[in-house]
Amino acid sequence: MKTKLLFGVVFSLLFCLPGVIKAATGPGEELPAADDPFWNVMSQLNRPDDPTCTAKATAVIDAAGLPGGAERAAATCESIGWIITTMQPSLASEGVTTNLFDQTNWHDITGLYFREDSGKIEFTNSVDFMSRDFMLFLSSLVSNLEFEPEEIGLDADLVNGMRNAGTVITMWNVSDFEDPEILVDDATDSEGVVSGLSYDRATNTITFNAAHFTTFKAVEKGSALAKQPKITKVEYVQYKSHKGKTKIKMTIKGRNFTKETQVKLGRQSADNVKYSSSKKIKAYFTLSDLKEKYPNTNLLTLKVKNENGLSKKFDKLVNYWLKSAKMTETN
Repeated sequence: MKTKLLFGVVFSLLFCLPGVIKAATGPGEELPAADDPFWNVMSQLNRPDDPTCTAKATAVIDAAGLPGGAERAAATCESIGWIITTMQPSLASEGVTTNLFDQTNWHDITGLYFREDSGKIEFTNSVDFMSRDFMLFLSSLVSNLEFEPEEIGLDADLVNGMRNAGTVITMWNVSDFEDPEILVDDATDSEGVVSGLSYDRATNTITFNAAHFTTFKAVEKGSALAKQPKITKVEYVQYKSHKGKTKIKMTIKGRNFTKETQVKLGRQSADNVKYSSSKKIKAYFTLSDLKEKYPNTNLLTLKVKNENGLSKKFDKLVNYWLKSAKMTETN
C-alpha cells in the first residue's frame, strides 16, 4: 500500500487552508490542538461531508468569539470534506478497498476494514473516526503501515488511543506452510498478543486475532530465528553524487546481514545496498525520492530484511533530512 498517496496528501492539505479554525500548535504539528474549536465542530458531524457542517461551524466560531463567521466556517468545512474527496479516490487508485465510505455515522463504526492484495486489517471494536485520536492514528500511517506478503505491521505506540483497538488480521497468498506461527515484532509471541490462528492451506490464507497493533510475520513454526537480522547502530551522512543529486549513505551495524539483505526507509527501498560483512552493510538513498514520497515527515522507520523473509526494524525513527550535515563530493 502506498500510504503517501492514501493519507499523506490528506494530512498535508487538511489543516493548511487559510481561515480554518485552529489555535497555535507546536512546531511540526499537523493537527489542531486537542482543545481547539475544530474538534467541537468535528464532534457534531455525522460524516466529513455532513451538509450541516457550515451552520454548525458558524455556531462554534461565534460561541468562541472568533472572527470570520460563515466564511471561516466554510473554509473549515471544506478542509474536513477533503477527508473524503482526497482519501476515497486515492484508496481506489491503489487498489485498496474499505467499508469506511459506506458508513452513515463515523463516530461509531463497527467492523471497519482496510484491505489490499496481500492482506486485510479489520477493527473488532467500535471506532470514532471523527476523533483526534483516530486522526493522529491515520497520520501515522504515512510511514508506519505495512502490507507485505506474509507480513502486516503498524506501530500503534505512536497513538495511545488506538493501542488496544483489537483487530482481525488476514494474510492472503502466504507460503505453503506445514504449520505456521505468527511472530510479533520479529519474535516469538510470549505475551499472547495473537489468538485464534487459522490456516487454510488450500487457499494459502492465515487469519488471527490481534490484541493490539504491532508487526506480525508468518513463518513456519519452529523455524530458527538465529539468522534474523539485528540492528544495533545506524550512522548516516549526506553527500553530492557526481550527477549533482543529494544522496544519503547509511552505515548499518548489527549482525546476521547477508549479501541479499534488503533495506527500506518507510516504504522506500534503498537505491543500492553494499555488503561489508555479516555485521555491517551500507545502504544508499536519493533524498529527492524520499522527499517526494514523504513530503510531510522527516521521520521514517528503518527496516532490514534477509532473503529468508526474517526482518528487523531499528528501534528509533530515523530523521533522514540532515539539513546541517556536511556535504561531501563522491562518485
